[in-house]
Amino acid sequence: MKKYLGGTDIVMPTEFLHGLYDGGLGAGLHDYWQLMAASDRCAGGFLWALVDEGVVRTDRGGAIDTKECFGPDGIVGPHHEKEASYYTVRQLWSPVQPGMVSVADSGRVMLRNCYDYLNLSTCRLHYSYLRMPHPGDGGVAELLAKGSVQCPDAAPHDSARVSFTAAPAAADVLSLTVTDGRGDSLYTWTYPLAAAVATDVRPATDVLATSSGDTLTVSTCERTYLFSRTDGLLKGVGTGGRHISIADGPRLIAARRADRPLDPKAKLDRKKALATTDYATYHDSAVVEAVNVCGATLTVSYKGGHMRSVSWTFMADGSVRLDYRYSFDGVADLLGIMFSYPETEMRSKEWLGLGPHRVWQNRLPGPQYGCWKTEYNDPESFVYPEFKGYFAGVRHMRLVTSEGCISIVNPPAGSYVGVYQPRDGRDNYLYRLPDSGISILKHIPAVRNKVDYSDLNGPSAQPHWCAGEYGGTVTLRFE
Repeated sequence: MKKYLGGTDIVMPTEFLHGLYDGGLGAGLHDYWQLMAASDRCAGGFLWALVDEGVVRTDRGGAIDTKECFGPDGIVGPHHEKEASYYTVRQLWSPVQPGMVSVADSGRVMLRNCYDYLNLSTCRLHYSYLRMPHPGDGGVAELLAKGSVQCPDAAPHDSARVSFTAAPAAADVLSLTVTDGRGDSLYTWTYPLAAAVATDVRPATDVLATSSGDTLTVSTCERTYLFSRTDGLLKGVGTGGRHISIADGPRLIAARRADRPLDPKAKLDRKKALATTDYATYHDSAVVEAVNVCGATLTVSYKGGHMRSVSWTFMADGSVRLDYRYSFDGVADLLGIMFSYPETEMRSKEWLGLGPHRVWQNRLPGPQYGCWKTEYNDPESFVYPEFKGYFAGVRHMRLVTSEGCISIVNPPAGSYVGVYQPRDGRDNYLYRLPDSGISILKHIPAVRNKVDYSDLNGPSAQPHWCAGEYGGTVTLRFE
C-alpha cells in the first residue's frame, strides 16, 4: 500500500482486506486507514464483503453451508447479525472523530472533521452521563444528565473543540453521539470517568492456615482456599458449602505462532505461514522455593524459569488481592497468567469494561465502555457476541458458573481478561490458539484473514519481543 501511494496514480484498492469468520475487515483496518487517509493519492477503498452468505441445507437439519471458507464472509451474519468488525469499521470510518476525554476534562472534547466537503457545523453532538451498575447487581445504567450542542465551525479535515455540561459527581461514564445533518447517528463513543472500581483495603483478621500433606488450607471470611505446597498453585475454593473448581493458577501462559522463528531478524516463509494454524506454548521450568503464610498474606517464591513471585492477601470483605510477577525474554503472541476452570460449568459472564465484543491485538476499535452480559456460547452457529476471547478495558468481570461466581476486579491497566480459547468458527481454518483458561494477559494475539497471515496486516499485527519482568495486581472474589 505504501508503494502504491508513493506513485503518481490515484489509488482505490479493491478487497484490500478480506472478511472471514472473526479474522477480517476490522483486523488491521486502523493501520491501513491511517496510511490511506494521510495520502493525497488515495481515493478510498473496498472491503470484501458485507454479508455472510451460505445455503441452508435441509438435508443437514437447516445448517448453513458456506463450503468451508469459500462463501463470502462479511461484517454481518446471514440474517444481518452484527459481528465485532461491523463496529470496528463503523467507528474507524465515521466522518467525525472525537479525541480522548479525561476525568478532569469531561465537559470538553476535540472533534476532527473527516468529511471531504461538509463543514463540521452540519453535525450535532449529543452527550449523556451515566452511572453503571456493578456486574451481578441486576441493575441497569442510570441516566444522570444529558443534552446536545451544535458542532462548531470547522472546515473539512480541520478540528474544533466542543464544550458542554461537566460531569455530575456520581457519573462514571460519558457517552457521546454525533449525528449528521439528516439526524442519523454516525457513531456512539463511551468513556469511563472513574479510574477503578472501589475495593476493600483492609486485610482480614481471622486468617487460619493449616497443612495436611501437600495441601495448605487457608480459611477466612467463611471461605477456604486450597493451595499445593509443591507447585504453589491455587487448587480450589470453598464457599457457602460449595466447591468452586478454579485451579492450577496463577501460572504462566506464553505462546507464539508455531512457525514463528525465535530470531527477530528472520523472515517467515509466506506459504508455510499461511498453512500454519497452531500456536506453540513455552514451558515454565520455575520451581517453588518457599510457601509462607504471614498474617493475612500467603507468599509463594520461585527459582529458575519464568514465575518470580505470587502473593495472596485475604481481605476483610471476603475478597483476595493477588500480586504476581514473572519474567519473559523472547517473542510472544500471547503472554500472561492463567487459571483453569471447567468450561462445562460456565453459564454466563457480566462485566464492566469494553464490549460487548472481544478484541484482538490488531482489532481494538469498536467495543465501547459499559456494563455487558453474554450467555455461554460456542461458535457453531451465527451467535454474536462470542462468549470466548480476549476482552479489553475490564474493570470488573463476574463469571457465573454452576458452582458459584468468580469475580475479577481491577486487573492491571492495559491488560486483557481472557475467557477460554477463542475459535474462528467450526473448523479453525485460520488459527488454533492455546487454551488459556481464565487469564490476565499482557499481550494477546493478532488475528489474520484467509488471504495473508497476521503479520502482513500491518504494524499492529506484529508479535511482541519481550524482555524483562512483568506483573500486576488484581482482586478476586468467590461467591
